[in-house]
Amino acid sequence: MVVLKQREKVIMVFAGIMVLIFLWIQFILRPIADYNETLNIAIASKSVKLRESKNILDGSSQQLAVKSFLQQFTPKGPVQEDMSRLIKEVESAAINSGLKVQETKPQPLSQNGTWAELKVNLSFEGRWSDVVRFMYQLEKSVQPLFVNEMSLETSLPQQATIRGRFEIGRVLVTR
Repeated sequence: MVVLKQREKVIMVFAGIMVLIFLWIQFILRPIADYNETLNIAIASKSVKLRESKNILDGSSQQLAVKSFLQQFTPKGPVQEDMSRLIKEVESAAINSGLKVQETKPQPLSQNGTWAELKVNLSFEGRWSDVVRFMYQLEKSVQPLFVNEMSLETSLPQQATIRGRFEIGRVLVTR
């Protein structure tokens, strides 16, 4: 049996601590530092790309195109005025298409934090060709419109006259 003296015990503990420190640095701290360096390089690269993209968009025709596109969805005044414009636009499109408007009825406003949805119910009577023209008129609208619901009916198959109802809407960005 080997008996270790106090001095040898201290040296052994010190050597053990040094080996643990070496292993800690080699297998834990160094990989973390390498990964951190990789992340910093990736962040710097993304930052440069972001700055370049921002510079491209600033004052470019793309930025103006995006702004003009988004202006279609921003209210022109109070929401009531936008509802009045929507009703007039839908009615005039129906009349210009040859449909006989029976009733135009605004629907309650659906609102979420950043957008509002205006909806109008339109009941009409006309021919199939008038309905097709009406859909084309809606498509040509300056501000995008969408048809939520549509129902068409005819009393007899040989009749050219149909009755129908459309729920037409428009989305506005409120913020």
